Amino acid sequence: MPPSRTAERTATAPTTNRMRLVAVLAALSVLTRLPSFFRTPWNPDEGFLATQARQLAHGGVLYDTVVDRKPPLVPWLYRGAFAVFGDDSLWPLRVAAVLAVLAGAVLAASIAARRWGERAAWTAGICYVFLTVGLSPEDTQAATFEVFMLPWTVAAIWCAERSRWLCAGLAVAGAVLSKQTGGAVLLPVFALLWQARAGWGAALRVAAGAALPVLSTALAYQPGRFLYWIATGSGSYLSADGAGFKPVLRALAGLGLLTLAALPLVVALVQVIRRRTSPGWPGDTGDLGGTGRSGLAGDHGGTGGVGFPGDFGAISDPGHRSSLGHHSDPSLHGRRGHHDGPGHHSDLRCHSAPGHLAAPGLPDGTRASGAPGPRPPLGGTADLWLWLAVSLGAATVGFQFFGHYFLQLVPPLALLGAAALHELTARAATAALTATALLACGFVGWGFTAGRTELDHAHRLADTVRSYTDRGDRVLLWGMHPEGYWLSRRMPASRYLTAGFLTNFSGGRGEARVGERYAMDGAWPRFERELRLRPPELIVDDSRGKRYGIQRVPTLRRHLHRHYEKVATIDGSEFYLRTGPRTGAAASRPAPAAR
Repeated sequence: MPPSRTAERTATAPTTNRMRLVAVLAALSVLTRLPSFFRTPWNPDEGFLATQARQLAHGGVLYDTVVDRKPPLVPWLYRGAFAVFGDDSLWPLRVAAVLAVLAGAVLAASIAARRWGERAAWTAGICYVFLTVGLSPEDTQAATFEVFMLPWTVAAIWCAERSRWLCAGLAVAGAVLSKQTGGAVLLPVFALLWQARAGWGAALRVAAGAALPVLSTALAYQPGRFLYWIATGSGSYLSADGAGFKPVLRALAGLGLLTLAALPLVVALVQVIRRRTSPGWPGDTGDLGGTGRSGLAGDHGGTGGVGFPGDFGAISDPGHRSSLGHHSDPSLHGRRGHHDGPGHHSDLRCHSAPGHLAAPGLPDGTRASGAPGPRPPLGGTADLWLWLAVSLGAATVGFQFFGHYFLQLVPPLALLGAAALHELTARAATAALTATALLACGFVGWGFTAGRTELDHAHRLADTVRSYTDRGDRVLLWGMHPEGYWLSRRMPASRYLTAGFLTNFSGGRGEARVGERYAMDGAWPRFERELRLRPPELIVDDSRGKRYGIQRVPTLRRHLHRHYEKVATIDGSEFYLRTGPRTGAAASRPAPAAR
């Protein structure tokens, strides 16, 4: 008998809903990142990556003649985009960043749908997109490491929740190869594994998936060299000695901005947690130890009293949840070993009824003697709290506290916000989501109106470099803004693209522990050899009064006085041209008057 029209509509509804959600998230991802297309570059990291990509295109070798303290995935993404679309513009990377935000949002929505239903899926996906712009525009609009790391971290949780342990490990590896701190997501992945009682075989699959790609990359670049650049060679850089309160102030500023962007979600979380810890919440037995359960029979060690929000016992095996579009049989939740089967779930079709599961054989909401009561607020979110905590810990590594470090908190914060709004009435949840949208609009507007002082300086510096050099000349920009190489289309004379490698200066820590003696091990002998073998036609001191200026670096100062003469000062940056016979632009164009 052919299916009825009603049955056909019911079958196609979940797919239509999923496509509608993806379309909305795609539109929001584009709109929130529109400012990124109107300014190039947004921060020094983009300039660094663009310059690295050009070096790689000219035969450079990563972690040898092309160096950075970051893993190779994002530099090679830039290299691939330049190979396909040319290296004169960053628009392909801007598009890639939009796609990365969209991928993370869709995965976050899928996680929320599996746990709390369709409304939570929309909330989680939309909040994810909004929070990715909830910091200073130079930290959120740039197509840099954290933007491309985040989808991998969400994918790791998505796979672990579905007991796809090898894929979860591979996603962790993708996060680590985007930025080292992405490895923090391994802890919540193992928490989900423990919660699912998946056993040692699953743990080995996660470990293998996470370790093998990283080890293979290390072998490809020589293990010692790879380890030095991404871990062991940054001892002084990772120290906060002598930095005073500057790192603390930067941390407060970054956390403050992200908290402002997520303020409606934070308020909702606080309200729901207070409800949970109040003596009158359903399932409370009045004692701190609590014998009330989470509302899912067979949970693993759940407690019902005053306890940590979302304790691990609050949700059952990740493979145990139902999909959107049907309701799971509540009686199955009383059987610890039950699984619906690997093909039983779909991403955005889950309609399990969190917080309201009837005892087997009784009407909904009826609690039999000894049966579990209503699910507590934020039940089943312990892995998300752990994810948020380890992400915050990862943001503190090195005590630099650049704003974009805090982007790592976005996925768990969006999911926890969705869980909190799910506990509120539809009207309250809509109000909170509307307020979050308005705050996101403010951050996007900030992106369009952000100051251009440093960008304008970088363009003037690049114009001056071009006026003194030919396309084939090498130059040395002594500063912390390597975008000058990319904007001027001149190749760097050294593998060290910023003065930070040779003086330990960092914008996040200030001028503590700055000088030649704090450089990376072996950096100065290599740098001096580069100056002898390939002397730059032009050296630019772009320190502009900072402690790492050439006049405070004896080795470079002596070299400069012997072989170069000052020809111009532009915006506080000093230009030194090599003495002796010169050809090309240096010989044919008059030097502009110093000012």
